[in-house]
Amino acid sequence: MEQACCNCSALTVHTDCWHMRSRSADGQLQADPYKFPSGMVALGEEIHARGLKFGIYSDAGLFTCQGYPGSRFHEEDDAALFASWGVDYLKYDNCFAASLDVKQRYLAMRDALNKTGRPIYFSMCEWGVNEPWTWASTSGNSWRTDADIAANWDSILRSLDNGAAGLAKYAGPGGWNDPDMLEVGNALLTRAQQRSHFALWALVKAPMLIGANLDRLDNISLSILLAKEVIAINQDGLGVAGDIIWKEGPAEVWAAPLERDTRAVILFNRHHAGNPVDISVTWEQLGYKPTCETVDDSNIEGSNSGAATSVSTGGLIRSFKHEWLGASPNPKHRSQCKPFKALVRDLYAEENLGVFEGGYTASIQNYDVAVLKVSPAIEPSTHGCNAAGNRCGGFRQWYRNSHCLALAAKGLQCRICHLLGISGSCCEPCAAVYAGNQASVVQPGAETTWRPWHDSSSAALQESLRSHVNNNNPYHTAIAIPAI
Repeated sequence: MEQACCNCSALTVHTDCWHMRSRSADGQLQADPYKFPSGMVALGEEIHARGLKFGIYSDAGLFTCQGYPGSRFHEEDDAALFASWGVDYLKYDNCFAASLDVKQRYLAMRDALNKTGRPIYFSMCEWGVNEPWTWASTSGNSWRTDADIAANWDSILRSLDNGAAGLAKYAGPGGWNDPDMLEVGNALLTRAQQRSHFALWALVKAPMLIGANLDRLDNISLSILLAKEVIAINQDGLGVAGDIIWKEGPAEVWAAPLERDTRAVILFNRHHAGNPVDISVTWEQLGYKPTCETVDDSNIEGSNSGAATSVSTGGLIRSFKHEWLGASPNPKHRSQCKPFKALVRDLYAEENLGVFEGGYTASIQNYDVAVLKVSPAIEPSTHGCNAAGNRCGGFRQWYRNSHCLALAAKGLQCRICHLLGISGSCCEPCAAVYAGNQASVVQPGAETTWRPWHDSSSAALQESLRSHVNNNNPYHTAIAIPAI
């Protein structure tokens, strides 16, 4: 634990079954004096003194899943109590509750937390039953997307497939899909499985809550949890969740756009047996395109071979030997294309692998991953961005959805476009809405931009988050964060 704290800037501790089986005479939750003899205020102070964040558990029903008192109809009392203890994180379960009013029950606790004036991360847990990714961004900071995870490989794959794949477009700064806690450090998982689990959760921008006993972590698990360049994917300031972009049998490619026109890529071999699998990613899959010249061959027998005009084309990849085909409507014109060159870095090994043209291939062992960062090697990407290198419409569809459709639905679109300098049709409607140096963007009838579950009276709370964004550090939810 001392080694972890020396290299980490934040962790979260959160406790379940912490209270008595009944409320006090005045209706308050009571901490178990045998489990916490010094009281919860002292516990919170001790946690904070160790550089950790204080998390706690409650339920949106009448009882918790273990039969302790839930917070239904006591939302304001319980939220005020948690704030008085210095709580930073609330996991809010959904046992012993009618499913029909799930949205109202989570909104009730949202409002109660806001009323306290203390920033408390609101982690919603209704197991993805009511498709929370479609509505929970106005209620909490993250929402569970599937059933409880367990420390076995099949459970991790189920959580990935049901709780992360295809959901990137619903996530964004302030609200994230949560496929459940990390099982790195628990028994029955191989080193390769732990590496894959950790990296994939980082790429989809999941809350990275350690679900193992910190005192029992071995060196292998600890090194994975402290892989700072992998964690940096999760904490990237662009704030776009990754997703699967290619699959063939057990071989998969997952990717996410990052700041500075870079990409995070995971080559993943899910197979349980057999030889290593070669998995490839092309730069076109990541939105990078070659730069081509249209050559005029009308005077090909003369001394002058004709003028060349630079154009951008998707081209066709013939092989990783970087032969590109370009079509021209004029038979006297042909395209000469320079394949895109990218620097590839291994994020677990923390070393550069070299500059590659057209794409990259790696041999991946069963259950394992290659976790890569891909950066333009020489010139900026020619995917349609302006001279300042701002991001626009050349990424894969899931990227555009997350920056246009999802952000617009959350009321985040205009602020994001302004801060990141995004141009293109998805951001054009923002020009009339966002002009000048506004402190916040609040549209009539809508709630605030960065904490859409906060109302206009919560200015102090919102400002603490907005300061992160204005410093190019949008609020992210990963918990184990090595100092980088």
